[in-house]
Amino acid sequence: MLEQGTNEAKGAPHQLRQYIKREKALLRSRCSARAARVTPVPATGVAAVPPGACRRILFRFLETPARINGPGRVQSVTLIKNRMEGPPFGQVAVATEHTLDLPCELIFRSVGYRGVAVPGVSFDERTGTIPNRRGRCLIGHHPIRGVYVTGWIKRGPTGIIGTNRADSVETVESICEDLAGTPITFKPGAAALRDSLLTRGARIVSYGEWQKIDLAERSRGQPRGKPREKYTFVREMIEAIDASVP
Repeated sequence: MLEQGTNEAKGAPHQLRQYIKREKALLRSRCSARAARVTPVPATGVAAVPPGACRRILFRFLETPARINGPGRVQSVTLIKNRMEGPPFGQVAVATEHTLDLPCELIFRSVGYRGVAVPGVSFDERTGTIPNRRGRCLIGHHPIRGVYVTGWIKRGPTGIIGTNRADSVETVESICEDLAGTPITFKPGAAALRDSLLTRGARIVSYGEWQKIDLAERSRGQPRGKPREKYTFVREMIEAIDASVP
């Protein structure tokens, strides 16, 4: 928006504030609707076990796997007991000194998430997050001008899609507050980005070339009865572009 002219640039903070207002109203309405759907469900219906069931799933909360035990094969896993700390809607699980050994013979690893440090920005190795205050990245206790964060790298791998939405609204609010005291500067935009990428020898993929990747993935999935078979390496994507008929 800042590249299109001074008048539009001056209107940007107002447009963002209107967007935040709509997002907050939408989040409130969705929370109310979900509460209305959840509360009438009888608790007894959730715990009911079908007759003749031979397996059950037990969810254990506030426990963190710390060590797999057993000589040559799995015999148990050591779990650290956690407790919740922090204000409402901002609580985090904190490890305690208490542990327990859970007997087991098979373990499935669920792929998790841990943030990665970014050069020039502080990083909390313990939580895997970038220290911030309402989305403003911090060095020590001081915010870094013009650097913001949202999502899991902001708060850790917690919550649901709706949590990310509210999280991003908070960050955008901080951006709006900072815009009021930020001088308007004009940048060359996409043209300069393209030149910079070419200087570095980067391969630029156009929208038309992405469509070739999309078509190739869908074609790969058809023999297997799948909507698509995705490429997992950039090298494969580039090969699909180069192999396609112009």
